[in-house]
Amino acid sequence: MIKKLFKSDFNRNVLTLLTGTTIAQAIPIAISPILTRLYSPEDFGVLALFVAITAILASVANGRYELAIVLPKTDKEALSIMALSLIISSTLSILLLISIFVFYNPIASLINNEELARWLYFIPLVVFLSGLYNSLNYYNTRKKAYANIAKTSVTRSVGLSVVQITLGFLKKGAGGLITGQIVSQALANGRLVTTVIKDKVELKKVNRSSVSSSAKRYNNFPKFSMPAVLMNTISNNIMNFFLPVMFSVATLGQYALVNRVLGAPSSIIGSSFGQVFMQQAARERIETGNAKKTFISTFKKLLIIAVIPFTILFFFGESIIVFIFGPDWVIAGQLISILAPYFLIRFISSPLSTTTSVFEKNQYALVIQSTYLILIVMLCLISTTLSLNLSLFLSIYSGTFSVFYIILIMIFYKVSKND
Repeated sequence: MIKKLFKSDFNRNVLTLLTGTTIAQAIPIAISPILTRLYSPEDFGVLALFVAITAILASVANGRYELAIVLPKTDKEALSIMALSLIISSTLSILLLISIFVFYNPIASLINNEELARWLYFIPLVVFLSGLYNSLNYYNTRKKAYANIAKTSVTRSVGLSVVQITLGFLKKGAGGLITGQIVSQALANGRLVTTVIKDKVELKKVNRSSVSSSAKRYNNFPKFSMPAVLMNTISNNIMNFFLPVMFSVATLGQYALVNRVLGAPSSIIGSSFGQVFMQQAARERIETGNAKKTFISTFKKLLIIAVIPFTILFFFGESIIVFIFGPDWVIAGQLISILAPYFLIRFISSPLSTTTSVFEKNQYALVIQSTYLILIVMLCLISTTLSLNLSLFLSIYSGTFSVFYIILIMIFYKVSKND
């Protein structure tokens, strides 16, 4: 059984990534009880706002051209796409820095949070680092450098944990959490870039003509995928803006802990599957014209992995959270139980979403994310109008988007068949 498991390239590659991501996630989860005693829910709330802002901007930092890095037959074309991605992210970061410099006071007044306002000038830096990371990560995926990606996850996690704990003991507040994010991102890029350096012969062949050609060849990605991912990222982070307005920054901090304990591990483990799925699906498409076999196999693996842990959290989430993180985080425990079904379905759906990129059906993604954004805005407006309490609002949210992601899985499967 074990030999059969490791004979499969897909399983072997996923296991390689999972080894790194499991260790990487075990570290911050292990130190979370320390962080929840060094930082307040308000500190976690400020971090969540900073991450939300940078995530929205970083989602379009490369014009979504980074998704196309795994598709070309030649490394020269892939490197040309990566160069294009970095040109776009550099330009965006410079424009952001100028905008913040010119409009600092209005922006600071708008966010209405003194602690967060101190970190506005670091937003362009984080956006650039994120754009660089995305490009390097996809190139490593293309080269099947899964061991390097796994080691990068561990390096990033260790850097994040060391900085946040150290600055927590020094009583740096939310700034300690934010600094950890920045340092860890820089460390990750330093490791991923080694794969590109090894291809310096092909890198030297990249020129203005090849970059321009790649921009035209893959222009569907900025046309369709960029608006889609922007709406998706806004949708995924809108709670970080909504909760402080309706409730408090401390409430956002409680919700942020849920994402730290539940959402982040789900996202990164799912990403490990997603990276390998995209590469394998692209290869199957070239060989057979569809990716049905890879899709079904990946779906089954994700379902088996997810069912037991999410079921436990659904029934015992509150008790587990209070025991581990202390009584100050009881609200987070209640939220985990409410949101467990939603996180389970999203965990399965997210890695399979790259099916639309593999088949260059980016217009599907645009429609899907438009629907997602409309739904979440409607829920927020209804909650505001009816003054729903936190538990009721999130129960409706969890149910609505559990159904939504089930429908998405069905759509992605249809795309994988390429009928």
